[in-house]
Amino acid sequence: MSSAAELSVLTANGDVIVSQVERGRPYFSWTILRFWPLISKTQLIASKNLFLPNDTLVLKCSFEVCIGVISSEIEYCTPNVSPVVEEEEEVQNINVTTMEADDSLEFEEYFIKDDNDDGFDNSLKDKIDAYSCNKSCPLKAALRLLHTEAILSDIDLQIGAKLYPVHKNILCSRSPVFRTIFSKDMKENVIKINHMDEKTLCRLLQYFYTDTVGHLQFENVLDLYKAAADYHVLDLKNICSDLLIMNLSKYNVRDILSLANKYQDERLEKTSRGFVMI
Repeated sequence: MSSAAELSVLTANGDVIVSQVERGRPYFSWTILRFWPLISKTQLIASKNLFLPNDTLVLKCSFEVCIGVISSEIEYCTPNVSPVVEEEEEVQNINVTTMEADDSLEFEEYFIKDDNDDGFDNSLKDKIDAYSCNKSCPLKAALRLLHTEAILSDIDLQIGAKLYPVHKNILCSRSPVFRTIFSKDMKENVIKINHMDEKTLCRLLQYFYTDTVGHLQFENVLDLYKAAADYHVLDLKNICSDLLIMNLSKYNVRDILSLANKYQDERLEKTSRGFVMI
């Protein structure tokens, strides 16, 4: 079973301000979808004109589950609140189910269980909380090893005197800029990387190989956004943009607005200007 969900904060016109995509984390016969708050209460109040037009908060949740032809049960619950919906139905010849509904800012979980399962053991919750598909996915683990061990690498990226062995196929699949570079006749197997520091390159390569970015500070996000924009890694650019929007403050809004103007990021610029006008 696989699943995914996107939780978004919308404007009064239905435009997305902030969104978060979560992939289901399978554990035994369960799949867990966990939503963390998109924005803090302080940020919500500080940007009231943007997030609360007419004192109304609009949330949208797009929920997709690929379950095949099985009998299933979906339970919806909020912590510290009794379950409000409990449905059981026979699903025939349905491969994808999509639900959209307004949601709250509180943490939400969706538990999806096969009827053949004996029931959910609450003692497993702590283990599930610590479980991360990003860390345990066999493909990502294999690609991470391919990168860290430089197994059969066929080209080097250079910053200063340091070389970073990588694989053309991986970089071509993630960045159209690298695809263009590697499509040309190359006499040397070394590419010099300009306007990027070593830590940012390492984070960019980590994303190329594992689709993860790790824990980032504000300055790291700015640099990674620039790298993603320069190498046309749009999904990473959007991730960084979301992080910047979620962490807008009077101390960094000028830097974020300058970045948005430079890279013509209309959404980031609009949100930053809305924050300034408050």
